[in-house]
Amino acid sequence: MEWRWVFIVSGLLILFALLPYLLAYQMAPPGERFMGILVNPTDGQSYLAKMRQGASGSWLFRLTFTPEEHPPVFLFTFHIFLGHLSRWLALPTVPVYHTARLVGSLFMLLVLYLFVANWTDDVAQRRVTWGLAAVGAGLGWLVILTGYTTADLTIPEAFPFYAAFANAHFPWAIAVLLYIAHTLARTMLDEDHGYPALGWNTLGLIVATIFMLSTQPFALFPLGTGVGVLLTWRWLRRRRFPRRESAWALVVLVSAIPQLLNGLWAVSEINPVFHAWHLQNQTPSPPPWDYLLAYGPLLVLALLGIWKSWPKLAGGEHDGDVFLLGWLVTNMLLLYAPFGLQRRLSIGLIVPLAVFAGRGLMRVVLPGISRRWRSVVVAGTFLVATPSAVLTVAGHTLLATTADARLYVSQAEEESFDWLDEHATPDDVVLASPGYSMYIPAQTGARVVYGHPFETLRAPEREAAVLAFYAGENCDLPAAEAVDYVVYGPREVRLGDGCRPDGEPVYASGDLSIYQTSD
Repeated sequence: MEWRWVFIVSGLLILFALLPYLLAYQMAPPGERFMGILVNPTDGQSYLAKMRQGASGSWLFRLTFTPEEHPPVFLFTFHIFLGHLSRWLALPTVPVYHTARLVGSLFMLLVLYLFVANWTDDVAQRRVTWGLAAVGAGLGWLVILTGYTTADLTIPEAFPFYAAFANAHFPWAIAVLLYIAHTLARTMLDEDHGYPALGWNTLGLIVATIFMLSTQPFALFPLGTGVGVLLTWRWLRRRRFPRRESAWALVVLVSAIPQLLNGLWAVSEINPVFHAWHLQNQTPSPPPWDYLLAYGPLLVLALLGIWKSWPKLAGGEHDGDVFLLGWLVTNMLLLYAPFGLQRRLSIGLIVPLAVFAGRGLMRVVLPGISRRWRSVVVAGTFLVATPSAVLTVAGHTLLATTADARLYVSQAEEESFDWLDEHATPDDVVLASPGYSMYIPAQTGARVVYGHPFETLRAPEREAAVLAFYAGENCDLPAAEAVDYVVYGPREVRLGDGCRPDGEPVYASGDLSIYQTSD
């Protein structure tokens, strides 16, 4: 009965996250097609471009949003694998991508419930805690009235429902992270579990760690610091090194080392193109007050929960709480570590926060009020904590109704992709407007001069050069970037009508033409 409830509610949440995409397909303007990505379409097309490389048979990744020649490396294996899966199933990449998103979202919600069950006393508390973690957020829905958008409306990896709505790899990453945390907590805290041996727990940790590093490797750092706090706590209290617990932690660490070393090598100066990409791939955290607003209601309740748990925690009765609190506090500190991808470390943070928030609500707030008002207080808590999730879906649904050019392409553009797919090779470079170029790697496999703010090297400079070319101010750009094809369509004409290659186009359909600049 309990798991049936979880399946039903999870299914409803996933359906809610699916409907805007179905509406986007239905709302496509006449003669245009929805390209399958609703949240952050620029990044979304980069995920499909990675899948395209897998669908072509490669297990190695190269940057197709930049014109530099460079050797491929073993990165982004999650999307590369999905590309292979689409090839094996003979299916387009977009439906495979969204199937992975929906399956990963269901897995995430189920593992989330399994995890919170470790830290809750009864079904009611489990459901409330799970709900706060799954769909809870902060006050972004209120702050947006001032014109500012906080993290609960801009950082999908930090909030499970937003992650399920946004892309395929975030829900999988959260699910696997929680599986690792659940397994470590169970094996390290339960004295009945001996040292790691060849069994399901050990194999599960190894496979999950390898998978984690293919989706969101940085999430292991905050979890690892929480484990480190637990090990240190037990060492100090028992006055002996926790060898058994450390052995379980080492299973994860040893499993992670090969891929971590490969990642460091891939973006080192040995690979100058990937090193340059790594240096400009920066996602810093927003200001601290932004996070305070984004987690606001949960933070208040969590402080009450920590206060309620503190006597037993300090008395050494609940080492599991030490692990949770260590994960929560160190994770908050790591959000501002000297690290270029600070924002990525927010993944999973809401889970330990929600566990303590659930305790604060169920053990501190509700016992202090009349029974007849308790359900009202619980409902009121969710009415404050969940509107940001609803606003996220509503906002992107509204975006789909505006015929945003980042979401749709015209029939002429779609046909031009088919032509480039047939005639251009992965080594060819295509010059087009930024709006058209963002689709080219995913649709054709060819490279572009500029198409992505992070995956195009010297992105601001190249974007300016592309805009200057179509404005007639930089006609030497095709020669400077060794361009093979130049696109002229409605998007390009809107930027100006200055530079055009000599000769006749090699492709023309309606108001879109493609010129070849080299044999």
